[in-house]
Amino acid sequence: MNCMIKKWSVLLLSLALLFLVDCANANNPPSGNTFFGTVLECSGEVLFIEPEFGSWARNSADKIAIPVSNVNLLESDGNPIKLEQIAAGAKVKISFTGGITKSDPAQIRGCYEVRLLQPKYSLDDFLLLREMYGYRLGNLMPQDLLEREIYVDITPGAVLDEIGVQIFKDSEWCSAYLMDDDFIYPLGVWFGGYGVVDIKTCDFDGNGTKDILFTYSWGSGLHRSLIGLFDMSTMMETVIYDSSDEGNDEAFISCDLVLEKKSDDDFEVYIADFPNTEGFVVVEYQRGQLIGKIINSGGEPTWQAQWRTQPFILPQSACCRL
Repeated sequence: MNCMIKKWSVLLLSLALLFLVDCANANNPPSGNTFFGTVLECSGEVLFIEPEFGSWARNSADKIAIPVSNVNLLESDGNPIKLEQIAAGAKVKISFTGGITKSDPAQIRGCYEVRLLQPKYSLDDFLLLREMYGYRLGNLMPQDLLEREIYVDITPGAVLDEIGVQIFKDSEWCSAYLMDDDFIYPLGVWFGGYGVVDIKTCDFDGNGTKDILFTYSWGSGLHRSLIGLFDMSTMMETVIYDSSDEGNDEAFISCDLVLEKKSDDDFEVYIADFPNTEGFVVVEYQRGQLIGKIINSGGEPTWQAQWRTQPFILPQSACCRL
């Protein structure tokens, strides 16, 4: 009897150790347990996903394998779909209960839902409106720049999922446009810079309608980086922070900025480090030094500087577009 008890004790101890090792080898996500990404391929019953740049999942791996044999596969409206309806290049929202294992490729523990995010507009829809409203938008580019290969849909998964609008950007001039209800709106300023760099959903006024907080840069002579807010209720854009404004430190003028979302009305602002970026449309970045926050002050987004608490170091790859 004692021998049997010892055997069971050893077995239970072994299982406990295996569980602890699995937890140690997994990168546990923040609350919410979701991330957005792009489908790379589907092999058998496994989806391979590339997490979006700037997400916590991307910091863990650039390719994640998700077994989907026991996972709910859904359209944006919640209707079930089959695996063959999820094609390479599609944007998806992944929901799960565990973490990301440090295997090769990385894997998700406890995935229970993959939701296909379906854009409302095609690139042809955008190009038609872009041509119609070109001169009204104040951008006098030649007509041959309205070719398909110039423009890319850069809409983040969260914007597509929570708001339903789309954002297109051109690879020649870095101009970016928000498209909604058959209208297009320019986002920020782009001449001489990267244009829009990072995009997040937000809700500072608490009205229940998500807005868009974004960073962008422009200026071939005096490069400057800004943070703008596009209000989805008024369809108007306001500037929250401008690195070239009097009173802001000049060290940031040559930098681009990225955001880390803590909540709908709380964001950290970092210097962007571009180690592998060759183009200007889909900008691959890493977060550098924390320099400030965008916080809620009476229902208004407010800049709060943080950089003065530590020495500022400019990343070598964080420089203006030449």
